[in-house]
Formats: sequence, C-alpha cells, structure tokens
Amino acid sequence: MTKEELQAIGLTDEQVQEVFKLRGSEVNELKDKISILETEKANLNTQIETANAQIKAFNEMDIDTIKQNLQNYETKYNDLKIQSEKDINNLKFNHSLDLALNNAKVKNVKAVKALLDIENLSNSKNIDTDLEQAITNLKETDSYLFLEEQPQGAAVAKGATLPQNKSIAEMSYEDFLKLEKGI
Repeated sequence: MTKEELQAIGLTDEQVQEVFKLRGSEVNELKDKISILETEKANLNTQIETANAQIKAFNEMDIDTIKQNLQNYETKYNDLKIQSEKDINNLKFNHSLDLALNNAKVKNVKAVKALLDIENLSNSKNIDTDLEQAITNLKETDSYLFLEEQPQGAAVAKGATLPQNKSIAEMSYEDFLKLEKGI
C-alpha cells in the first residue's frame, strides 16, 4: 500500500499519514514479536545442542566401569578407615605400655617388652588391668629387670648396713644404736 494508492481511493494527506502511523505501530509490534520469537528459537536451539552433547557424552560413558570405580573407591576408603583405626589403637596401646613400664621402673624396656605377650595385651578389652597384671607377674618371675624400691624411713649411717629382712621400725633401740655406730 502506497501513498498514491490511498489518495486514489479518496483519502486526504492527513488521513494517509494516520493510516501510515497505525500501520507503522502494527509493523513495530510484529517486529518486536518476531524478535522475541527469534531469541526464543536461538535459546531453544542452544538448549538442544547442549542436551545432544550431554547425551553423546553419556553414550560414550561405560556405566559398568563407573560402577566398578565407585566400588574400588569405597573399598579403598573402608580399608583406609580400618587401617587408621588400627594405627590409632596401636598408638594408644604403645603409649599405655610405655607409661606402665615407666611407672613400674623397668631397667631395660626392650627386654621387658620381649617377655610380655604384646599381641594378646593389645587385643585385650581391659588393657590397663591386664597390662598391670602382666607386669606384676613379670616382677615376680624376673625381678632383676626392675629397679628395687627403697623403703621410705630413717636414714642409715655411713658404712652401716641393715640386718636382712629388718626395717628400722622393727629394730630395738639397742640394735638401732649399734647400727648408727656401725658396730
């Protein structure tokens, strides 16, 4: 539709301009709609391309291999967890053992450890009491591995020695004076 065609049907110049304004607004609305539809089409095409790429990537994957890798990682994790727990328990046991041997005033730690049944003690549910009992038994059988405990009491004079199996508290006053003089 041209200006001449509109004037030929009897429209004035003002009417022709109004028709073109109305027609222009309709065209602009249609252009906007076309632009929106083209943008939507481009977005949908991009989504389709992305989906196709993902489908292709999934088709190339070997699900059985992925499942096997997952099982391998779970096994490794569980093995590491068990090993870590064993290491921690071993450290706790060694600390308890060293502390108990130190408190028992052991002369030679290596020798005492060699005589103890370390495996059974480490698997014991009641480590402290079992360890104490094992050390007590070892003190009875191999007392030379332990420092002798000096009885707390009065000091003995230089050069004097206590009679066997007698403490100062059990001595008579005369025996004590003899001991002090070194007789």
